[in-house]
Amino acid sequence: MAELGLDRDLEREGEGLDHKKPPLRMVEWYRPDQGRRVLRIWGLGVAMVTGGALCAIGGLRGLGSLGQVVPVARIGLALVGGLLVLSGPLLCIMRLLRAMRDDDYVALQNNGVVIARRGEVALLRWDELAIIEYRREPREALLLRRRDGTEAVLGEAYAAIDLARLGRRISHLRSKVLMDLLR
Repeated sequence: MAELGLDRDLEREGEGLDHKKPPLRMVEWYRPDQGRRVLRIWGLGVAMVTGGALCAIGGLRGLGSLGQVVPVARIGLALVGGLLVLSGPLLCIMRLLRAMRDDDYVALQNNGVVIARRGEVALLRWDELAIIEYRREPREALLLRRRDGTEAVLGEAYAAIDLARLGRRISHLRSKVLMDLLR
């Protein structure tokens, strides 16, 4: 993960004939909070449908009279309204599918912290993790630094946990693993 400064591949443990190693086990798992993104998508869809309905009503108003000449602008307004009413939900569904396709997460396992972003996965092993630091300024972030100096910065909000608490959870689990209390 070039932007994380981590170039090591995810290691797999618990494979092969080495029975001294505990099996790989996920302890906790967190996904980025998509709430604001989903609200923006729904807001755009609702605005398109509402605006389209108002355009269509404005364009079609008073067309019941026979023999009345309809201005081209009103027909155009009605067509634009109809297109907005039809395309609003389609655009909303396409964007929601794209939002659900993102599979970013942070997993706390018995072998380390797994960070998955934009399809790339990196493992920060517990014994390699030197510093876990929560920063408020200039932007809220959680800094995870390895002993060799490479860093991973978690700056996005996660569902069901804030970054300060996530840092405390990582530190707590690291202590348990290093004292061999978590297998």
